[in-house]
Amino acid sequence: MKSLVVVFLCLCGSVSMKAQKMKEESVPENVKGALSKVYQGKGVEWSQEDSSYEATFDKSGVETSLVIDADGNIVETETEIKTNDLPASIVNSVRKDYADYKIKEAAKIVAADGKVSYEAEVHKGKETYDLLFDRDGKLIAKESKEDNN
Repeated sequence: MKSLVVVFLCLCGSVSMKAQKMKEESVPENVKGALSKVYQGKGVEWSQEDSSYEATFDKSGVETSLVIDADGNIVETETEIKTNDLPASIVNSVRKDYADYKIKEAAKIVAADGKVSYEAEVHKGKETYDLLFDRDGKLIAKESKEDNN
């Protein structure tokens, strides 16, 4: 139960905190080393959220992000998925609670301990939200976003 609370707090923090972009030269070597164990390609964008770092990159045509703590441990991996690949429980939750919204983007998030959650970006007009769900379709967190379109 304690680990579930920690994962929940980490996930909520990653959704609710605004990341600040940073140059690769500012990223600690141990953090870059953690990334190099799973990805050696080019085009990595770095940002920082509190004491964690996020590396975003394109891996085999799929947008992927790793959240790495200051000690160089990968905290979570977020992988873009097609909206129709979201579990039915999440689609049903969005249809029920956000009936007038359209799912614009989706991602699968895997925490270091293997726990899986999903993010759905929904929008209606100029309103856009990032919704974080557990694998059973229960809403964990909601963040309002400015719609850039």
